[in-house]
Amino acid sequence: NVLLTHLQTLPTDVLTLQASWGGMSIRDHLEHLIYDVLHWLSHVEPIAGSDPAEDIAGLQKQLEDAHTCLFAAVNRAPTDAPTLPHMTNEQLLMHMLIHESHHRAQVLDILNTHNLPLPYAEAYWGLWRS
Repeated sequence: NVLLTHLQTLPTDVLTLQASWGGMSIRDHLEHLIYDVLHWLSHVEPIAGSDPAEDIAGLQKQLEDAHTCLFAAVNRAPTDAPTLPHMTNEQLLMHMLIHESHHRAQVLDILNTHNLPLPYAEAYWGLWRS
């Protein structure tokens, strides 16, 4: 994960930063992404909750673990019958991609607002360009 790896190179208080108008902090955005994945995963199979991680590395692991569980559940689910309310497996993955892109862009905006370095653009956006 390019963004979370980049965040680990910044001062430890980066998680508390917000946009100039207020709103969610970087930590809030990351926790929201984790719990959104877990919310949708709970429709597919039972999950165990966990407390939010204290640092960026912990948040990165929680998000990666949530993604791994979600992708495994979607791969196990039948493709011809939706396992989620009002959503096919493909629609779920598209929703997750768009939703995460939205929040990641908000985190980039926060970094930019506070004059902090941004991740190398090609590493971050290269997937979208191919």
